[in-house]
Amino acid sequence: NEPWMQIAPYYAYGGSETQSLDEANADAAVAYGAVAAGWNWNQAVSWTTGVRTGYNLTPNASFPDMAGLYAHYHADGFKVFHYLAGSTQCATGNPGTIGFEYPDAVQAKSYGADGLILDSCVISFSSNAVAQAEYQITQSAILTAFGKPIPFDVSISVTSPVNQYDQIDWASTVGGSTTWLYTAAGNSWANFLIQLDQNHGYESYVRPGYYHTIPSLATGQGGSGTTDDEGLSNMALVAVEASPMLNGIDFTGTIGWGAPSQATLTTIENTELIAALKDPLSLTHGRVSQVSCGSANCECYTRPLANGAFMWVGFNRASTTQTVSCSWSSDSQTGPYTHTMDMVANWLGPWKSATAYVTGNMVWDNSSGTWKRYVALANNTNKAPNSNPSDWAVLPIGTWHDSLGTLTSGYSASVPTQGVWAIKVAP
Repeated sequence: NEPWMQIAPYYAYGGSETQSLDEANADAAVAYGAVAAGWNWNQAVSWTTGVRTGYNLTPNASFPDMAGLYAHYHADGFKVFHYLAGSTQCATGNPGTIGFEYPDAVQAKSYGADGLILDSCVISFSSNAVAQAEYQITQSAILTAFGKPIPFDVSISVTSPVNQYDQIDWASTVGGSTTWLYTAAGNSWANFLIQLDQNHGYESYVRPGYYHTIPSLATGQGGSGTTDDEGLSNMALVAVEASPMLNGIDFTGTIGWGAPSQATLTTIENTELIAALKDPLSLTHGRVSQVSCGSANCECYTRPLANGAFMWVGFNRASTTQTVSCSWSSDSQTGPYTHTMDMVANWLGPWKSATAYVTGNMVWDNSSGTWKRYVALANNTNKAPNSNPSDWAVLPIGTWHDSLGTLTSGYSASVPTQGVWAIKVAP
């Protein structure tokens, strides 16, 4: 009952995705600390030949052992989504699952899957009733095959003549743990913003176990065309929207983008943003204000967190640096907030020494063989990673730090183009 954080190697490798590459990417994600930080789901998309042997989908030669792949994922600490396509016209060439919902669910279970993705791709449902019936058939097949509810990730085809917004009314009721996803957006910043806007107005459907997916990108890597500021905005906006995260980073560094950069790791392993994403309330108020600024808009987003806290994000869509101001009253919050924290300040990049490896603010301690969460103490004035233990403290996630002082009625800060500020506040 929390939004999942999923490594999605197809976003990195496309049609070049193979079992061996997916396994290497999973191993590298573990080595970089991504799994320890919370990226604990994985998948494989390009696994079928596009034909069936009897009732079963036939894996292609690049995925010779699907059960072995899923076992490898499990050994690395991941849970696994099994990918099914609803249409024969999907980019992967997968045969449609329509008409084969139950045998496909049985096959997924036999491989060791923990969740199921149903990608609508370019299906044109003739009505909402027909679309709803298909997803309910798949849900029933899952329950029968697995004997219990499992995470069910449903995509909604925007190429369908059916009004995509109407579909949310029923997509948000399918299954016991369900997401719904618009398939129009590809792996680009512009399309991420399209999906962010498409989900606006439907925040009330989000609740524990039911989420809308606003895909994350190959954050900070060249293949996605995103800047470091856009990557951080991606993480913060997805977190404040209580959306599951998709991560298309090539952790192996084999496809020309190179290994994840310091800025990329700092962003994707920001444990304050991740803790907010996984907050047990699983609620969001989404975008609560939008004003013209520069060449575009400046926007404010918020969500309630446990123990009376709130997360706020100020987002600058303009092409130049802007001051983004958010008022508590835009969400009927009153303040003042005496507990305040900058969620993205003083974040660390990857750093290695003979005894420790720092990535984000997760530190691998060779002596204990565990990951720990470190933050710089005040005496480490430049906040730079170093090997002096007196400059660091181990803090549990959620500890208040980097205080902004008492905030009475709102918060303002200068933000670069396509950038964000992100804060946590409480009375």
